Amino acid sequence: MIANLVEVRTDQSQSGASFELYGEYGLRRGWALVAAPSLSEAVQSSSKEWVLDEVLVAARRKVYLGESFSISTQIGGFSIPGARDQNDRAYGVETRLALGKSFGESNRV
Repeated sequence: MIANLVEVRTDQSQSGASFELYGEYGLRRGWALVAAPSLSEAVQSSSKEWVLDEVLVAARRKVYLGESFSISTQIGGFSIPGARDQNDRAYGVETRLALGKSFGESNRV
């Protein structure tokens, strides 16, 4: 689980804040569930109330695991608020191909 609290400033609006969570839960056979919701205050709208911002829910599958790198794929759905109305949300599907590299010790002699 990773949590971030970020102050947001733009030229067009007053400052606001965003609270973001990212969580993974490992399942069997190389699968993992991913959830990444966020709340914001005065970022998407002028409201000083905390509102639901972007939300991502996904499943990730390990495709390859070598000694120094790995490959995984991910598919998930996301939701973002409308520009003018928090209740008017847009929805979509996101796919990813991820490559990971280990920078730790190697087994070379």
